[in-house]
Amino acid sequence: KVGKMETSKVPANFKLDFEVGKESLNMNDSLTMLECNKMLDMFRQSRGSDNNVTVLGITVRGYSSPEGQFARNRMLSRGRANTVVNLIKREFPNLSREIKAELDENDNVVPWQAVADVMKKSTDPVVLNYASIIDNVLERKSGYDAPQSELRTHKELWAYVKDSVLPSVRRTEIVTELQLTRILPLEE
Repeated sequence: KVGKMETSKVPANFKLDFEVGKESLNMNDSLTMLECNKMLDMFRQSRGSDNNVTVLGITVRGYSSPEGQFARNRMLSRGRANTVVNLIKREFPNLSREIKAELDENDNVVPWQAVADVMKKSTDPVVLNYASIIDNVLERKSGYDAPQSELRTHKELWAYVKDSVLPSVRRTEIVTELQLTRILPLEE
Protein backbone atom coordinates (compact mmCIF):
# COMPACT_ATOMS: atom_id res chain seq x y z
CA LYS A 1 0.00 0.00 0.00
CA VAL A 2 1.07 3.57 -0.69
CA GLY A 3 0.67 6.36 1.84
CA LYS A 4 -1.05 9.68 1.26
CA MET A 5 0.66 12.19 -1.10
CA GLU A 6 1.50 15.65 0.23
CA THR A 7 2.36 18.53 -2.11
CA SER A 8 3.88 21.87 -1.10
CA LYS A 9 5.51 24.77 -2.92
CA VAL A 10 9.02 25.67 -1.79
CA PRO A 11 10.69 28.97 -2.68
CA ALA A 12 14.46 28.92 -3.23
CA ASN A 13 16.36 32.16 -3.85
CA PHE A 14 19.98 32.73 -4.81
CA LYS A 15 22.13 35.84 -5.33
CA LEU A 16 25.17 35.85 -7.59
CA ASP A 17 27.65 38.75 -7.75
CA PHE A 18 29.27 40.36 -10.79
CA GLU A 19 32.37 42.46 -11.33
CA VAL A 20 32.13 46.15 -12.22
CA GLY A 21 31.02 46.62 -15.82
CA LYS A 22 30.89 42.88 -16.54
CA GLU A 23 28.09 40.56 -17.57
CA SER A 24 30.06 37.47 -16.57
CA LEU A 25 29.90 35.94 -13.11
CA ASN A 26 32.67 36.81 -10.66
CA MET A 27 34.14 33.30 -10.45
CA ASN A 28 37.05 34.58 -8.31
CA ASP A 29 34.63 35.32 -5.48
CA SER A 30 34.26 32.29 -3.21
CA LEU A 31 30.75 33.31 -2.05
CA THR A 32 29.54 33.66 -5.65
CA MET A 33 30.98 30.24 -6.51
CA LEU A 34 29.39 28.70 -3.42
CA GLU A 35 25.98 30.24 -4.24
CA CYS A 36 26.25 29.20 -7.90
CA ASN A 37 27.06 25.62 -6.89
CA LYS A 38 24.18 25.57 -4.36
CA MET A 39 21.80 26.71 -7.10
CA LEU A 40 23.00 24.12 -9.62
CA ASP A 41 22.94 21.36 -6.98
CA MET A 42 19.35 22.24 -6.13
CA PHE A 43 18.37 21.84 -9.79
CA ARG A 44 20.30 18.57 -10.02
CA GLN A 45 18.46 17.26 -6.98
CA SER A 46 15.14 18.42 -8.39
CA ARG A 47 15.83 16.27 -11.43
CA GLY A 48 16.87 13.25 -9.33
CA SER A 49 15.72 9.70 -9.94
CA ASP A 50 12.87 9.86 -7.41
CA ASN A 51 11.13 12.67 -9.35
CA ASN A 52 9.61 14.07 -6.18
CA VAL A 53 10.36 17.71 -7.04
CA THR A 54 8.91 19.68 -9.94
CA VAL A 55 10.32 23.07 -10.95
CA LEU A 56 7.30 25.33 -11.46
CA GLY A 57 9.18 28.49 -12.37
CA ILE A 58 12.53 30.24 -12.32
CA THR A 59 12.76 34.03 -12.54
CA VAL A 60 16.16 35.65 -13.00
CA ARG A 61 16.62 39.36 -12.31
CA GLY A 62 19.93 40.98 -13.21
CA TYR A 63 20.90 44.22 -11.45
CA SER A 64 23.49 46.92 -11.96
CA SER A 65 24.63 49.76 -9.76
CA PRO A 66 23.82 53.38 -10.62
CA GLU A 67 27.52 54.09 -11.26
CA GLY A 68 27.99 54.98 -14.93
CA GLN A 69 25.46 55.83 -17.62
CA PHE A 70 21.90 54.53 -17.39
CA ALA A 71 21.83 53.06 -20.91
CA ARG A 72 24.97 51.02 -20.24
CA ASN A 73 23.67 49.86 -16.86
CA ARG A 74 20.37 48.80 -18.40
CA MET A 75 22.32 46.61 -20.86
CA LEU A 76 24.40 45.21 -17.97
CA SER A 77 21.25 44.30 -16.02
CA ARG A 78 19.82 42.44 -18.99
CA GLY A 79 23.14 40.81 -19.81
CA ARG A 80 23.61 39.60 -16.24
CA ALA A 81 20.16 38.04 -16.17
CA ASN A 82 20.79 36.37 -19.52
CA THR A 83 24.17 35.04 -18.31
CA VAL A 84 22.45 33.16 -15.51
CA VAL A 85 19.51 32.07 -17.71
CA ASN A 86 21.98 30.64 -20.24
CA LEU A 87 24.01 28.90 -17.50
CA ILE A 88 20.88 27.16 -16.19
CA LYS A 89 19.66 26.28 -19.69
CA ARG A 90 23.09 24.90 -20.64
CA GLU A 91 23.21 22.70 -17.52
CA PHE A 92 19.50 21.78 -17.59
CA PRO A 93 18.02 22.06 -21.10
CA ASN A 94 14.76 20.52 -19.88
CA LEU A 95 14.13 23.63 -17.72
CA SER A 96 14.00 25.99 -20.74
CA ARG A 97 10.22 26.46 -20.51
CA GLU A 98 10.26 27.26 -16.78
CA ILE A 99 12.95 29.96 -16.85
CA LYS A 100 12.60 33.65 -17.68
CA ALA A 101 14.56 36.88 -17.27
CA GLU A 102 12.64 39.75 -15.72
CA LEU A 103 13.17 43.51 -15.56
CA ASP A 104 11.40 46.08 -13.38
CA GLU A 105 10.34 49.66 -14.14
CA ASN A 106 13.96 50.85 -13.69
CA ASP A 107 15.28 48.08 -15.95
CA ASN A 108 16.84 46.70 -12.75
CA VAL A 109 19.30 49.59 -12.49
CA VAL A 110 19.44 50.37 -8.78
CA PRO A 111 18.65 54.10 -8.28
CA TRP A 112 20.84 56.38 -6.16
CA GLN A 113 18.03 56.70 -3.62
CA ALA A 114 18.28 52.96 -2.96
CA VAL A 115 22.01 53.36 -2.34
CA ALA A 116 21.28 56.10 0.22
CA ASP A 117 18.58 53.92 1.81
CA VAL A 118 21.06 51.05 2.29
CA MET A 119 23.48 53.46 3.96
CA LYS A 120 20.76 54.77 6.30
CA LYS A 121 20.61 51.34 7.94
CA SER A 122 24.11 51.90 9.32
CA THR A 123 24.80 53.03 12.87
CA ASP A 124 28.07 54.67 11.82
CA PRO A 125 27.63 58.48 11.93
CA VAL A 126 30.03 58.94 9.00
CA VAL A 127 27.97 56.61 6.79
CA LEU A 128 24.75 58.30 7.89
CA ASN A 129 26.28 61.65 6.94
CA TYR A 130 27.18 60.24 3.51
CA ALA A 131 23.56 59.12 3.07
CA SER A 132 22.31 62.59 3.89
CA ILE A 133 24.75 64.10 1.36
CA ILE A 134 23.31 61.77 -1.30
CA ASP A 135 19.77 62.82 -0.30
CA ASN A 136 20.73 66.50 -0.61
CA VAL A 137 22.27 65.95 -4.04
CA LEU A 138 19.18 64.05 -5.20
CA GLU A 139 16.95 66.93 -4.10
CA ARG A 140 18.90 69.32 -6.35
CA LYS A 141 19.77 67.11 -9.31
CA SER A 142 17.14 65.41 -11.43
CA GLY A 143 17.52 62.59 -13.88
CA TYR A 144 19.52 59.43 -13.63
CA ASP A 145 23.03 60.52 -14.62
CA ALA A 146 23.07 64.05 -13.13
CA PRO A 147 23.72 63.24 -9.43
CA GLN A 148 26.75 61.09 -10.16
CA SER A 149 29.04 63.93 -11.23
CA GLU A 150 28.39 65.85 -8.01
CA LEU A 151 28.70 62.75 -5.84
CA ARG A 152 32.14 62.08 -7.32
CA THR A 153 33.35 65.45 -5.98
CA HIS A 154 32.93 64.11 -2.43
CA LYS A 155 36.08 61.96 -2.48
CA GLU A 156 35.60 60.10 0.83
CA LEU A 157 31.91 59.50 0.18
CA TRP A 158 32.61 58.27 -3.35
CA ALA A 159 35.36 55.91 -2.15
CA TYR A 160 33.05 54.46 0.50
CA VAL A 161 30.10 54.04 -1.87
CA LYS A 162 32.29 52.53 -4.59
CA ASP A 163 34.02 50.05 -2.28
CA SER A 164 31.33 49.22 0.29
CA VAL A 165 27.87 49.77 -1.18
CA LEU A 166 27.90 49.42 -4.96
CA PRO A 167 29.38 45.88 -5.04
CA SER A 168 26.30 44.59 -3.22
CA VAL A 169 23.95 45.81 -5.96
CA ARG A 170 25.85 44.27 -8.90
CA ARG A 171 24.13 40.93 -8.81
CA THR A 172 21.48 38.62 -10.10
CA GLU A 173 18.66 37.20 -8.06
CA ILE A 174 17.36 33.80 -9.02
CA VAL A 175 13.90 33.17 -7.63
CA THR A 176 12.60 29.65 -8.04
CA GLU A 177 9.36 28.00 -7.12
CA LEU A 178 9.58 24.27 -6.59
CA GLN A 179 6.77 21.84 -5.99
CA LEU A 180 7.80 19.11 -3.58
CA THR A 181 5.73 15.93 -3.45
CA ARG A 182 6.25 13.49 -0.58
CA ILE A 183 4.66 10.13 0.03
CA LEU A 184 3.68 10.02 3.68
CA PRO A 185 3.88 6.74 5.61
CA LEU A 186 0.69 4.78 6.08
CA GLU A 187 -1.20 5.56 9.23
CA GLU A 188 -1.89 2.49 11.36
